[in-house]
Amino acid sequence: MKRTVGGYHGTGLDALLRERGIETLVMAGIRTNIGVESTARAAYDQGHRLVFVEDAMSARFAEHHEASVRYNLPRFGEVAPSSAVHWG
Repeated sequence: MKRTVGGYHGTGLDALLRERGIETLVMAGIRTNIGVESTARAAYDQGHRLVFVEDAMSARFAEHHEASVRYNLPRFGEVAPSSAVHWG
């Protein structure tokens, strides 16, 4: 259960991903600049490869979303539109 801004801290998510051999996380969600970024930082620190689906995220204000996808999220992984994400 998520109890913080991010979806990683204190949830046991890292252990579950490692048990299943999952190394790449495809990320989407609300509050690009808050929840997605927080989760991304924690996952990156744990060594996961990250892909951010730009058109599957949003923020309260468009400029916050744009700043995240342009400046912050590329530091942690690849930012791509859903049409460019290859599943499988």
